[in-house]
Amino acid sequence: MATKKEKAVLQSILIYCNKKKSCLITYQQIIKNSILEVVPEEIDGIINNLCLDGYIDSVKSFNKDIEYLCINILPKGENFLREEFIKKRNLISRVGITIALAILSFIITLILKIIF
Repeated sequence: MATKKEKAVLQSILIYCNKKKSCLITYQQIIKNSILEVVPEEIDGIINNLCLDGYIDSVKSFNKDIEYLCINILPKGENFLREEFIKKRNLISRVGITIALAILSFIITLILKIIF
């Protein structure tokens, strides 16, 4: 299971790659596209964790003193946004069912109080 910062970095990478299997990205682009505050020192660890979890593969490269990450998105990484959407949809439906059952039980309680 990915942490909040890992999810934010993975989302920024997926948005930047725009449905491509691989892309070149800098640390500044990851920070700019990230939802959460991420400092450049944390990105190496986060990228390493995402590689170990099987979401992406990454290779560092340098060009004119700028450090690039060559990111290859693995199938688990491609499905990440879809899985997050499904989790949110399931959570919303569970909350809706819970609220509906609470209202139903309240109405039944009122009816029983009127009868007895």
